[in-house]
This record gives sequence, C-alpha cells and structure tokens, in this order.
Amino acid sequence: MSKTIEKKQKFIELRAKGYSYQKISDELNISKPTLLEWSKNDDVSRDIQNQRTLILDDLQEQYAI
Repeated sequence: MSKTIEKKQKFIELRAKGYSYQKISDELNISKPTLLEWSKNDDVSRDIQNQRTLILDDLQEQYAI
C-alpha cells in the first residue's frame, strides 16, 4: 500500500474522530490545503461520515443499558 493511501486512511480516521485539520496536518506532516482538497472528494467525505457513524454506533452499544 502506498504512503499516500495510508495517510488518506489515517486522515479519514482522524477526521471521523473530530480532529481539526491543523492537528491532522501536524500529525501526518501533510499541508492543511492538501487535507482540505482531500476532504472535497466525495468518496473521502462519505468514508469520513461512515466512520463517524460506526464510532457513534460503538458508543451507543458500549453505554446502552
């Protein structure tokens, strides 16, 4: 797997967790404009939303009584 694909996957994961673009930029050593460009991609945007949904589902299961 290429470094770019790995970094995009990490970007999706971190955005889904609510990290700011600046924090992701610092962590992945990728410019903020590049991250913003990635986020405009429909597939990436959908993947972020899907990850958020999974995270929320996990939290609901974890704290359901």
